Amino acid sequence: MVLVTLGIAPGFSVNTADLQKYLDSNAISKYETTGRQLILYLTTLAPNAKQVFEYTLQATPARQRRRRRGRSPAVLRTAEKTGRATAAKSMRVAAR
Repeated sequence: MVLVTLGIAPGFSVNTADLQKYLDSNAISKYETTGRQLILYLTTLAPNAKQVFEYTLQATPARQRRRRRGRSPAVLRTAEKTGRATAAKSMRVAAR
């Protein structure tokens, strides 16, 4: 079994529905998400073979994000209201 660890951009979470097709096709046997990582357990990987996994990252609401060091809650609330701290709503990722 091969483990693939992929980073998750800060402020985003993995849309796990995208990973279901890889489970159904037995490309992966399971997956796990941690705060900053997506871990894929590959069923098989032939020598010199390439495997591509595409999935979507969804922006998490600012109130679910951890408090940034050095910023007060008032500054974070202001950023939420003005939208200046808001990233794209979703991001398509291809791990090659």
